[in-house]
Amino acid sequence: MFSKSEIKALRDVSMGKVTISGLHNRLSMSPSGVSAVVKKLQRKSMVTTKRAGMKKFVEMNDAKHAVLFKELLQKYQHIPWEDLLADSSILVLLQIFDSKTRKFEGRISKRTVFRRLSSLTMHGIIKESEDGYMINSRYEPLIEFLREYQSYIVREKVESVVEDSVILWQKDFECLIRTKSEVKRDYFFRTGISCFADYGIKLITNYMYYFYSEKKKRLRKEDVVLHALLAERDSVRNITYCLIFLKKFEQMLDESVLLTEAENFDIGGLVEQMLGFLRNRKRDADVMLPSWGEFVEKAREYGVI
Repeated sequence: MFSKSEIKALRDVSMGKVTISGLHNRLSMSPSGVSAVVKKLQRKSMVTTKRAGMKKFVEMNDAKHAVLFKELLQKYQHIPWEDLLADSSILVLLQIFDSKTRKFEGRISKRTVFRRLSSLTMHGIIKESEDGYMINSRYEPLIEFLREYQSYIVREKVESVVEDSVILWQKDFECLIRTKSEVKRDYFFRTGISCFADYGIKLITNYMYYFYSEKKKRLRKEDVVLHALLAERDSVRNITYCLIFLKKFEQMLDESVLLTEAENFDIGGLVEQMLGFLRNRKRDADVMLPSWGEFVEKAREYGVI
């Protein structure tokens, strides 16, 4: 993600704009080496460059993740960030900040992970609990930077493929997007109501929905219906069609998977209410669900009841 040289350059630039020649002297690198570092940081929207006469200045970008990284460097100047955040360390931290974990995915060897964890723990950046590793709460700027930088990476990937996309949900390098374009690229799975017709529930929709994930090989029925809910959780019409989906495949769906994944999407309460509605054939007061009669009428149109 970031090399040591890049973080050293950012440490200097975070204290105020500097010239390319100034970075050359401070980093003890060749002019071409410094230029390469600056270009890499520009591609990550961390810095910008401006010319003033014969001099070329480098300063921090005003992108949110760059601002947060600047705050981190300025607030904790005594921390050797160039050693702690370089290379695969950020990949390890990105997996920790989303959820406590002991299982690290990706192309990082166990030896490298152990080395990174040991160094981060020794400096008090992370700590170990019974549930796994977690980032020390005193380093809130680091947590905020990781969250924003992860969002930035996902946005860049998605927008490079789908220009008119709207990200509806994002977490841990996965996201749900809405677009008017058809997407046929690896890691983009058509989902939600966009593919209800594949399951015999034909709907007219103005948008296509895709789930971006490099982890998944395919989507399960549980994923599809949860993505549909996630896209429009406040729409009774949308919830009604999701109830029809749940009813149609109630013998094939794994309720424990539904509830576990729903919690990940922060819609666990809604899914529990929907499952209770189907079991009890009535809705609780103040719940955004159709009446049982309205549901039955619509479900009969699709031959579900």
